[in-house]
Amino acid sequence: MKKSIFLVVCIIVLCFSVILFYQRFFLKQDRNGFERKIIKTTYKVVNSIKLPSSSCYFAGEPNEELYLKDLQTANVIFIADLTLSNIKKRAYNVPDEISVRKRKVNIGIVGTSVFISGNLAGNLNIYSLANPTGTSYKNPKIWFDQTTLASNTTVIGRGLQTIKGNLQIQVINFNYKKGRVKSTYNLSAEAENVFSVDGQLQLDNMSKDLFYMFFYKGSFLCLDTNLNLKYEAKTIDTITSSSLKTATLSAKIKNKTETKTTQSTPRNVINRSYTLYQNHLYLISSLKADNESLSKFRDNQIIDVYTCESGKYLYSFYVPKFKRTKLRELKIHDKSLFAIYDDFLVGYKLVQ
Repeated sequence: MKKSIFLVVCIIVLCFSVILFYQRFFLKQDRNGFERKIIKTTYKVVNSIKLPSSSCYFAGEPNEELYLKDLQTANVIFIADLTLSNIKKRAYNVPDEISVRKRKVNIGIVGTSVFISGNLAGNLNIYSLANPTGTSYKNPKIWFDQTTLASNTTVIGRGLQTIKGNLQIQVINFNYKKGRVKSTYNLSAEAENVFSVDGQLQLDNMSKDLFYMFFYKGSFLCLDTNLNLKYEAKTIDTITSSSLKTATLSAKIKNKTETKTTQSTPRNVINRSYTLYQNHLYLISSLKADNESLSKFRDNQIIDVYTCESGKYLYSFYVPKFKRTKLRELKIHDKSLFAIYDDFLVGYKLVQ
C-alpha cells in the first residue's frame, strides 16, 4: 500500500514538473514581447502553376505579366500570364565575360528592360524584353549583387569592398554608361560584421526610393536614389540588433596561410523577404506575436504592412500554406496576390 501511495506521489510530482518545464520553457519561447494588429482577409486560390525548379524567384514587378528568374539558369527569364495558365521561357545571349554559374549572376526586369550583371567583373548587359541580344557595359570591378536599374544611366546595387582592411557592405550608385561610382551608403557600422547586415535591396517604382530590409534584425532603411538616408524604420518586433557572431579560420594552402571569416552562430532570420506596392511595404516576418495562436502562426504566413512614406506599421494579415509549405516570396498586383511556394507559383484573389 505504501509503495502504491509513493508511486502515485512520484507520478504526480513528475507530471507537475513536466507541466512547469513546459510553461517555463516552451511558453516563454512562444512570447516575443510584441503584438500585431491582425485584420481578417480571405484570399481565394485562383490558379497555381508548377515552376521549372525550387530555385525560382521573382525578377521584377508584375505588369501585364509575371517575371521570374531561376538561380540555376541565370541567362533565362520565365514569363507567366496573370491567370497562371501558361509559363514561357526566354533566353538571352550572355557574353563570355559574365559567368552563368549558380548565384554568380544578377538578372532582373524594370519596365521593359532586362539587365544581367556579373557579380565580380563589373560587366553589365541590358536588353529589351523581346530582344535576346543586348548592349554591354563595363563597370567598376566591385563585387555586386541585387542590382537594379534606377534610370537610363544609373544602376544601384549592393557592393562588397575592403576599406581600410575591413570588409564592408555598401549600397552603390554608379553611372553604367561612364563606368564610375557616383555615391555610396555604408550598411555595416564598425561594430557590426558583414553577415549581420545581410538583407534585401529593392527600388520602389512609384516613389523611386530604395528600401533595404535586414534579415537578422528588426529594421529596414529608406534611401533616395542619391543614397541619402530618408529614415530607418523599426519593425514591430523587439529585435534591435543581430545576434550573429563570426570566427576567423586559417589554413595553409600551397605554403601560404589563408584566412576566411565565417559565421560561428546559427542564423536567426527575423525578416525573410518583402515586396512594395502602392506606397506600402509588405514584409514576410519569421516571428510570432504574443497575441497570435501557435496553430494559426504555423498554418499561415504572417505579412506585416508598413507605409513607405514613413515606415509606420499599419496592420498584418495571413496568407495560408500551400501544399504544407509557407510562401517564400510574394508580389501584389491590383486585388491579386502572387506567391512562390517551393516550386509552385500560386495566384490568390482578395474576396473580402
